Amino acid sequence: MADEPHPASPASSSSDNNNNDDISDPLVILLLTSHAHSPPLQPPAQLKYDLRCIENPPKALRDSHTGLSKRLREHLRSHQDFTDLLERAEAEIKTAVSALDEDPPVLSVAAFCARGHHRSVAFVEELAAREWPTGWEVRAVHRELENGRARQGRQRKGRRGNREEGGFHLVLGEE
Repeated sequence: MADEPHPASPASSSSDNNNNDDISDPLVILLLTSHAHSPPLQPPAQLKYDLRCIENPPKALRDSHTGLSKRLREHLRSHQDFTDLLERAEAEIKTAVSALDEDPPVLSVAAFCARGHHRSVAFVEELAAREWPTGWEVRAVHRELENGRARQGRQRKGRRGNREEGGFHLVLGEE
């Protein structure tokens, strides 16, 4: 894919180093996860956003970019329904955090689309880049991209046997 490198930003990076004496504990941990519709996210997120209602980017753009791509995110931001959903999600996240009683509060937010490569990834990246209150630690996770499924989803395998076993192997393309 021709995605631009994805530098770690303060919004989407977290520290695994336990020797951070000069960094205070976060006031809120916001875990944003993008994934495909199936299989569902386990454990389920507290807030869920279905991006299948957002029009898919053009096929040529999807074939060469994931939601990490600045170009694909710009395309989606040009659609009012995408930006409206971002605004709604931001407001719902801030409301949900105020109701949490954990210490520190941890809010899990999931965004899913058909294959978990484009719309949901772009949505999570756009949410992570938002201006969150000071002290919030924002973590962005892309299940399908991190599991190496970014290209496997292009081919679905229907199993109907193997030619040597008296059948054949059918590989179906994208819908």
